[in-house]
Amino acid sequence: KANLKLSPKKCRFFRNEVSYLEHIISEDGVKTDPEKTKAVVGWPRPEAVHDLRSFLGLYTYYHRFVRNFSAIARSLHKLTEARSNFNSTEECEKSFNSLKQALITSPVLTYPRTDKEYILVTDASNEGKGAVLSQKIGNEECVIPYFSKSLVLTTTNDPCFPNEVQKAQLEDPAIRPILETKLNSEDLPSWQEIAPESPATKRYWAVWDSLHLKDGVLYRKWESNDGSSCRWQLILPKSRIQEVQRETHDSASGGHFGVMKTLSKTRERFYWDRLRADVEKWCRERLACGARKRPKTRTKGRLQRAIMWAHLSKESF
Repeated sequence: KANLKLSPKKCRFFRNEVSYLEHIISEDGVKTDPEKTKAVVGWPRPEAVHDLRSFLGLYTYYHRFVRNFSAIARSLHKLTEARSNFNSTEECEKSFNSLKQALITSPVLTYPRTDKEYILVTDASNEGKGAVLSQKIGNEECVIPYFSKSLVLTTTNDPCFPNEVQKAQLEDPAIRPILETKLNSEDLPSWQEIAPESPATKRYWAVWDSLHLKDGVLYRKWESNDGSSCRWQLILPKSRIQEVQRETHDSASGGHFGVMKTLSKTRERFYWDRLRADVEKWCRERLACGARKRPKTRTKGRLQRAIMWAHLSKESF
């Protein structure tokens, strides 16, 4: 009926479980390949970046089986960065052992059941976010998958973060005059002092009272009209705008939303000059969004009033 053809050499029938893509699939669910977990038990401590990347590559493949994977592996991922010296610390050693233990004791991921309620537990911090999707089957709560992701461009306890963002802000010609003035004094500069600067700098100057320094980084304090809510928006340098737009619109969590939803999502954490215009342009130029957008051309003629005593004719062939 479906015109499908099967190769007998590649098929296995009447099996309780099969090995597929380094996973063991059975009627109970999906679990890790025992051959891989055996290799993990005796995995020596990485002595070079190449060894560490091989170790993390295996765990990234099995990240669905490890709760809070991104948070546990964060210190190890930092060692693989190009700017980082390979200097293993006590925290890295702890992360290495925690990952090994987590994979060895990883649960069997159950299949979703439409007749059972889903249980979603989420958690977030300044460094990342995580979630567990599960279902209660009998008296046991069974995990479907684990999810975790590190956050980018957010205030962390890493002492390097404020320095990096401050450096990027100082390299932006529109933000630099405002940041340098804020670092020296909270007094509003006069118009004569700001007049030689660019139009973008003048627009930042216009919202001077809402700009504040946190750890040497420039933020904008936004408050609702009734004063019931408040949030801190990072003043984003021009060099980071595209990175944020890809994350808030193009990524899997972005959802390819329209202008207003993307604008609201961006304003929750960031602020920059001409933000609305940049978001509108970004959404308009995305090919995937344009392909799904309905055309606005009229499919029918515009209704008009008939003229009295006019002659109407129709020819048929």
